[in-house]
Amino acid sequence: MLYAFGLNHRTASLDIREKMNIPVSDYARLLKNLVHQPAVNEAVLLSTCNRTEVYAITQMPELIPRWLAQQYPVDFSILQKSQYLYHDYDAVKHLMRLATGLDSMVLGEPQILGQLKEAYQTACHAGSVGHQFKYLFPSVFSVTKHVRSNTEISANPISVAYVAIQLAKQIFSDIQKNKVLLVGMGETIQLVATHLRAQGVKQLIMANRSLEKARLMAHVFGAQAIRIGDIMEHLKDVDIVITATASQLPIIGKGLVESTMKKRKHKPLLMIDLAVPRDIEKEVGQLKDVYLYNVDDLQHIVQENLKSRVEAAKQAEAIIELEAMHYMQRLQLLHANTMIAAFRRRVEKVRDDALEKAYTQIQRGEDPKAILSYLAHSISNKMMHRPTMKIREALYDANVEQLEQLKDLLGLE
Repeated sequence: MLYAFGLNHRTASLDIREKMNIPVSDYARLLKNLVHQPAVNEAVLLSTCNRTEVYAITQMPELIPRWLAQQYPVDFSILQKSQYLYHDYDAVKHLMRLATGLDSMVLGEPQILGQLKEAYQTACHAGSVGHQFKYLFPSVFSVTKHVRSNTEISANPISVAYVAIQLAKQIFSDIQKNKVLLVGMGETIQLVATHLRAQGVKQLIMANRSLEKARLMAHVFGAQAIRIGDIMEHLKDVDIVITATASQLPIIGKGLVESTMKKRKHKPLLMIDLAVPRDIEKEVGQLKDVYLYNVDDLQHIVQENLKSRVEAAKQAEAIIELEAMHYMQRLQLLHANTMIAAFRRRVEKVRDDALEKAYTQIQRGEDPKAILSYLAHSISNKMMHRPTMKIREALYDANVEQLEQLKDLLGLE
């Protein structure tokens, strides 16, 4: 059975999501461990700043949260309160909604599709994907393409990066005059830099642990490149700091910002932390003249940007409802084909066994008429055995419904 287990920005606080955040580099190891658990046949793992989810073919869904609680420092009872669990049709529908951006913090955002595709490919390489997932995930990706091509869900792209820029514009009257420090080199920071350039911001500083990588990215956006270790020297000169690294520990602490604010003579500083786990210690938000926002704080701005996509989302939901039902129907047909193939193999074995005995009798020179009679009786008796047993069981139990089904199946009047 298919199950989708997870927690996200709607069900779990940022503190819990930080503890449950799983680096992509750990996916393969964890997946190999998971499919060695009892009754877990296939598994795919996805972890982003807003969610951690496990998709599994299993007969024991209760095993998944317990297994996760063993991997990460989260109390099982807390995990239970923050979790959701979808089964079969609902799990398929959830996956389709997730891939199309309908379940994202920013409605219709496209980043999650790439993250889901990467998670699937990683699972394939880890050996945790079998027959069912090889059918499911390509179907989900196909539906996503259909939704994006036939609705306006992706029109005027909105992302957390875009929302961050909208926030900066609300705080500063003329963002073009501001100096901005971007920390990180991933897709989110690249989107932020793209939006900033589109808004006419010219003073950009890009920080990375590798100065060489920082220079390569800075060259694309006409920005200044620095090492993350040199942030202290530049923090006093910027108006906006936006971070989105993959660091497991904060890289900007309260002490650093506190000493910087003294040098700035308390000139306001906007800090937007888009990372999970957080790049900026949450205590920084306690400092005077520092305006610190994390991914959860952006939710109210996101709501304003949803209005243009509400109608498109309704259309997308209708498509997904239909496609999820079609998928389950196709899955039933696949199961039926598997059943038919198994039945055919059984019939052929009965036939082949009877023929082998008949050939032996012919070789011994026995009467052909008697051999043909034996062959016919042998095959008919073996094929009648199980249906006869089922009819007797239904009669014994007075199961009228099963009797009617057997009559229809066997073509009896």
